[in-house]
Amino acid sequence: MEHRMTALETRFDTILPTLATKADVEILRAEIDTLRISMKADSAAIRAELENTALRMEVKFHELRGDMHEMHASIKTWMLGTVISMTGIVLAAVVAISQIHRITTPVAAAQPTHNAAPASPR
Repeated sequence: MEHRMTALETRFDTILPTLATKADVEILRAEIDTLRISMKADSAAIRAELENTALRMEVKFHELRGDMHEMHASIKTWMLGTVISMTGIVLAAVVAISQIHRITTPVAAAQPTHNAAPASPR
């Protein structure tokens, strides 16, 4: 039994000096509170920066959207102009071809008519 008590005392003597005291726990608690406050401040700064970035991205998105609407209107204008020009070219070609066809088609020569009255015998 004596041997067992000696073993337990030795164990306690080696373990007890490594255990934290109330002062050690208070120091750790203060350090943790300091870190927590610092992390809150850092996270608030990061959150503000992210919100600022999100607002800038939203502004850029609206600018891009406006540019795309402007480009869309420009494309519509060019397409309408192209369609009108092509229609004009086709109509001009049809008129020109009909004029050429009319000029090159021989017109039937006027034939003399024999409606003259027969000569009377005298």
